[in-house]
Amino acid sequence: MSIYSLTQYIKYRLKAKTRHGVHSPFVYGFIEKVLHQKGNSDNIPLSVKEDASLLQNKYRCLLTSIDNYCEPSAIHIALITNVTKLAEQIPHLNSNAVVVVTAIYSSPANAAAWIQLHSDAHVKLSIDIYGAGLLFFKKEFKEKQHFVLKY
Repeated sequence: MSIYSLTQYIKYRLKAKTRHGVHSPFVYGFIEKVLHQKGNSDNIPLSVKEDASLLQNKYRCLLTSIDNYCEPSAIHIALITNVTKLAEQIPHLNSNAVVVVTAIYSSPANAAAWIQLHSDAHVKLSIDIYGAGLLFFKKEFKEKQHFVLKY
């Protein structure tokens, strides 16, 4: 682990909240039904199975739980290196889409790209779980929110 990654991890651990520090009912439910579930990497949604090989096993298992919690086939996986391409796709994504962005803190450029992505006006909710970032676009969310959660 590089000095940069270690520094980012320490900052993450100091900021990260558990379900008790969250006031959003959707995020509380997400923590309970997704982050606290033991997923199975064998049941990865077919729509992202090929891209899932880019993720650590811990995050591949998470995909199964997200798929069970959210609308089926709503998951998209994006490499942080493809920020420009992803930024162009964001306005065209379905309201139920969930984008999983990989390796958000592996370098200063990736961290800057992550900030750019979760700051996009179309993103209604973003969740930082250190090894990956999650972007939600639900129109039902009244205001933009960003959470750093322990995972």
